[in-house]
Amino acid sequence: MTHFQAVRSSAEISMSIANLLERTDPAQYNGANRAQTIREVNDILQGRSDLSFDMLYSILEQKCGGEPGQVEKIKRDAEAFRRQKSCRTLRYTMSGSQQYRYDTWDYDPQRPLKIIGQPLFDHAAEHGFPPDFFTESYFDHVTVYCMPDNVDLSFSHFESCRFSVCGIRGAVFDNADLYDTDFQSSLLQMVNFTGANITHSHFRDCDMASVSFQDARLKSCLTLDCTMNRVDFRGATLDGASYGRIAASGIQNLPSAAITPGGATREEVERLRVDTFRELGVPMFQVKQRPLPDKRAKPHIPER
Repeated sequence: MTHFQAVRSSAEISMSIANLLERTDPAQYNGANRAQTIREVNDILQGRSDLSFDMLYSILEQKCGGEPGQVEKIKRDAEAFRRQKSCRTLRYTMSGSQQYRYDTWDYDPQRPLKIIGQPLFDHAAEHGFPPDFFTESYFDHVTVYCMPDNVDLSFSHFESCRFSVCGIRGAVFDNADLYDTDFQSSLLQMVNFTGANITHSHFRDCDMASVSFQDARLKSCLTLDCTMNRVDFRGATLDGASYGRIAASGIQNLPSAAITPGGATREEVERLRVDTFRELGVPMFQVKQRPLPDKRAKPHIPER
């Protein structure tokens, strides 16, 4: 593979940097400001900060000069992340004809799923994915870092997987199951999660455009530091799903979604609903516009 590779996410790199700073300069960097340090470093890696990569490297060399090996490792990870992120807009065009022998997961005998682990995924990514590779498959602890456009992942199952710094265009996750599966620094364009079951999963530092969660169920999911443009929630169930630091525009059909944390009080449900609408930039109460008068209608003239 020339362009695409699995890399550490910016959040993981940021935590490593925080660990190193706390070890070398505990007076300034400690548990009291750890969350802020991780957020600020992650913003640099994501290009949301006024500080550049070179400025970050200078700070690390100044603060952590006693551990040059660790600084160099972090710099390599950061550069690999930056290269992979620049590849999100490149299209994966390889097509493979190799036939694989799959083990199957037959939890549902009517719809057995072929099991795909990391070695099989890496081999297929290098030589080209067969046409049915992603359809009705069970992905087990797989890091997905590339895929062709418009792939069909309907009824597939993802268990503890990561879509890491990956360009995802036109993908269909209809009726798929995603458990403990994270989307990290990924680009999602024209992606459908219609009827999907998404549980204990996170979207972080992702760019979403024209993404549909129609009739999907998101349980205990976190969406953080993402851009969301024209994301559709018609008929979705947001059960304990939370949103933070979202740059949202054109959010669709949020009022039709069921927003509730399971077992919560009425006040907690209302608080979550208010927070969700605020973070996604949707007014809770639509202002009704008075109908404009029909200019073609003749004015009423009272009789004398």
